Formats: sequence, C-alpha cells, structure tokens
Amino acid sequence: MPATRSYRSQSPRAGIALLVALALGCEGERVVERSVVLRLPDATSCAPASSLASLRVRVLGDGPGEPSSIVSLAPDAPIRALPSLPYPTRVVLAIAEAPGWRGVGWRALGSAGEEIALLPPGLSCPIGDPDARAPEGAQLAVLADGTLLLAGGLDDGGRATGRVVLLPPGAQVGETTPARLGFPTAFGTATAIDAARVVIAGGAIAASAPAYDQFEILDPRVDAARVIEPLSRPRRDHAALRLRDGRVVLIGGRTSSDGEGIDAIEVIDPERPESAVLDARLAAARVAPWVALAEDGRVWIAGGALRDEDAGVIERLDVEGDVIERFEIVAPAPLALAWVRERLVWVARDEVHVIALHGDAPVASRALDAMPLETARAVSTAGRALVVGSEGESRAAYVLDLGTGRVSTRAASRVPSALVAMIDESVVELAATGASLRREEGPTPFDEPPATLLFASDETWWTSDPVGDERWTAPRFEVRGGALVALEAGARVDVRALRGTRWDVGLVARGAVELRVIGDAGTIGITIDDDEMAIDGCRAVREGDAVIAIAPGVITLGERRCAVEDLGEVGLAFVAREPSAELVSLRLTRR
Repeated sequence: MPATRSYRSQSPRAGIALLVALALGCEGERVVERSVVLRLPDATSCAPASSLASLRVRVLGDGPGEPSSIVSLAPDAPIRALPSLPYPTRVVLAIAEAPGWRGVGWRALGSAGEEIALLPPGLSCPIGDPDARAPEGAQLAVLADGTLLLAGGLDDGGRATGRVVLLPPGAQVGETTPARLGFPTAFGTATAIDAARVVIAGGAIAASAPAYDQFEILDPRVDAARVIEPLSRPRRDHAALRLRDGRVVLIGGRTSSDGEGIDAIEVIDPERPESAVLDARLAAARVAPWVALAEDGRVWIAGGALRDEDAGVIERLDVEGDVIERFEIVAPAPLALAWVRERLVWVARDEVHVIALHGDAPVASRALDAMPLETARAVSTAGRALVVGSEGESRAAYVLDLGTGRVSTRAASRVPSALVAMIDESVVELAATGASLRREEGPTPFDEPPATLLFASDETWWTSDPVGDERWTAPRFEVRGGALVALEAGARVDVRALRGTRWDVGLVARGAVELRVIGDAGTIGITIDDDEMAIDGCRAVREGDAVIAIAPGVITLGERRCAVEDLGEVGLAFVAREPSAELVSLRLTRR
C-alpha cells in the first residue's frame, strides 16, 4: 500500500495549528500514521503580528535530496498530499513567514510528542505552562525519545518534591505524569539510560539537608516501575553521565550543603543493579562540575573547583582503565561551560576561551570578544555555543561561532538556572518561575549540503578550531590561498550537523589529514596523505582527489573495499595530522 501524507486545519492556539499526518508504513491494509502539529509560539513577543503569508513543509530522510520533497501549504486549503520519499521519512521541516516575521522548526519522526514549534530564530519565547519549570535543585534529563524530564526540586516551603513532568520536543505544554520519585529529591542528578528508564542518584530533602546515599531507577511513564539501591556514600551537588555501555558515572559533589568536596568517583550499573567506586580520584574536589563524554569514550571534567588554585584544572577520566589525568588551563574560574563537538567553551567574567579537547592534551585559545555577564549558563546548539545570563539587573544572551570567534547578541526573556539542548536543536531555558524556547539557524541532520563546500569560506556548514585573525590568541588554522591551513597537528573541522548511513565523499586536501567517521557507538579514522588512503591495514593508492564511499559495514577507498564496524548514522570530521596540512574543498553527497 503506498504511503499517504496529508494535513488539515486545527483549532488555533496562538494563531494557527496545522496537522501533518505522515504515513510511515503499512500493516496489511492499515496505514500507520504519525501526526505532526505545527504551532506558533504562545508568547506574543514571538508570534507574528499578522496572518501568515506562506508556510512550507519539507520531508527529509537518509537519502539524496528530492526536489519534490517541498510543498507549500495554506491554512485554509483542503487536505492535500505531501510528497513521498523513496526511503523512510526521518525529519519534517517547516518554515512559516509573515510580514516582518519568520518561524522555523523541525522534528525527528521517531521523537516523542507531535508538535513542531515555529520559532523565530534568535528570540527567546516564554511558554505559558506553569508546570514547565525547574524549581531550585530540580533534576533534568533528556530521554532517548527526546523528551525533557523535570524531576523533583524544592517546593515553596523549601522541601524536596517527588513530582515528574515531561516536556516533549517542540511542545509548549508539559505533561505531569502519574509517576513520582521514590524519595522526594533535590540537588541530585537524573540520567537517561535507555528509551524508558532514568537513574536518579543522590540528592537531599532540603537545601541544608545531608545527602542521600541511594539511587533510584525510574520509568517516568510507569509509576510502579522502580528500583532503589544504596550508593557507597551520601552524595549531592554532583554531576552524572551515561557511558556508552549504559552505566552511569557520578563525579564530584559533597555529603552536605556545607561539606567538603568528594573526590571519589562512583559508577552505577543499572542492569545489576549496583554501584562501585573507582580507584581513580579527582585531582580537584568539585561541586556541580561540568562533564562530557568524548568520542573515544573518556570523560572530560571541568568547573566547580572548591579551591581557587584549581579553577583552571581540567581532568580526563578513563573509566575502563580506572585512570584520571590532570591538565592545567590558564583561565579564571568559569561562569559557564559548554561542549561543542569535542571543544569546551569556557565562559569567564571578562573573557571567553575555546579549548580543543580532541587531542592528547587540551589546547586553549582565547577569544578577544567577551560576554559581559555576572551569571551564565551555556549549551551547544546548531554547532555554536549559546550563553544566557545576567549583567546587573539586565538579562543577556550571546552566541559564539567557534571558527570565526564572532560573538553575536541575542534576545533574552529570563535568567535561566539551566539550558537544555533538545533533540530538534531547540533549547529550553529553565528557571524556577517558568521556561522559554529558542532556536538558532542551522541545518537539520538530514539536510542536503551544497554540491561543493569550501573549507575557507562556508562557515554555515563548519564547526572548526579557531581560524587565525585578531580574535584569537592561539589560532589553529589560517586561511591561505583559498585553503584552510593547519598551524599545528590536531587542528580539527567538523561538519556541523549532518548525519547519514551512506555518503559519497570527495576531498581536496594536501598533506596528512584524517577523516573521522563518527557514530554513537564509536569512531573510525581514515588516514589520508598525498599518496595513500588507509583504514588500519586496508590501504588504497590516492590519485587526485580522495574519493571515499561510506556505507553500513563497509567503507570504499577509491576502488578498495574495507570491512568496518557498522556505526549506523554517522557524522564527519577532519583532523590535520601535521602542521601545514591544507583542507581545500569537499563534495558530500547522500546515497
């Protein structure tokens, strides 16, 4: 049975709502459909002042771009078919326009909920739901289906609650679930471990209370599905991170609100379920540190140092090897930290640093553009760093482009206690009083790139280490003769957002470089020099451009097929293996 796609008008909320019904397949004679509702922002400050002049919807998937995949809709038009793709539809992209206004949104069809919020890029749009907020000490996590979980936190009387609220991507109304935390919790952590379950670890009953010494495994959609087990010690105000094998590592924190920092690192295995303490210990005791999982599976740790002399200390933890390394960065204590494709954006009071964390040791570059903030939160979105906070009585927001060093100002509707990047590249700004949604311009994971990308100029498509000009104290690239020239080995450029299972790659480069094929389960490195391309022992002679075909389980170098691990949908990055290596251009095509 052929798939059908249609839309119809709905009762308006904030002006207009459209329903796009997308048939994903057939079961016998029954069409299986997914609904996608296009919503204008609730906030009048973000909604168009007049009726929409145009509304375009595009369907995208893991295959080459289809010119017929775009259709223009009208709110008062009858039901009509949207285009079909010769491969499964993965993303629905919508762009709406009115005089002086433009709203953009997209969603992955496998994500929870059904809404696309049509947000004007660069604006912060408050949502009206009083349950969509993060009370002091609330635990936050993004589930595998893209839903934001808001759990616990303090009530108006200063006691922790057991409430659980779910906010699907693009939604402007949260869902209060029947599930409750097994023990009212604030100042703990929530970590999604699979499609349904979350680990709630540590925390306390009140701001001044001692820490819990237990963790809970909760299915937030099923009230009875829970497991409660002991930790090795009480812990609150810590950080938690899911490892690739599903275990959860707990880092930093303290045993009470005024207690000394904890240097012990604990790992929870939710399948057993039990926890164990590593022999490796933090070099610097930390409260509420920042943590991130690198491509190689190691964990980076920064911020939250209790001693002034440790403010610039960054640590790298190898959980499997039970080893931790210490690195020193010359920088003041950070107000906010964000992880942008193997780079750490370090926002301090009067300066901003970008620290490359994808080599043997961190390499820091200081941007001359500062962000005048006294308080701040930061997050990665659309390949850039979004920073929101306050300066005196004023709210402020900025976006940093890592390659150029440019800092752009943005509108701010609140001073958030947390920023959360959602699966659709929107950002939820959370505070105790409410939440806002915002979006930056950027491609979806399944957009079709231009036919030829130029490393030296196509900034929209790249996230790169700093490119030399007056903005950076330690650039890693410079533009020379129409090429991006590495000033040192390890300099890196990432394709900003694109992912797919099958790619044809044509690379013009000089000198020794590496193409990294990056999936959720691991990374494959393809070394390229002027004469040869290689994946471990599989080698091919290079003649002219480096021509590479990527498919599940096999990568073809020129005419040579190399069997590799199937990483599923992958992204791409390019790393210079020697100083003066040049990246000139890239042809990147989905198959």
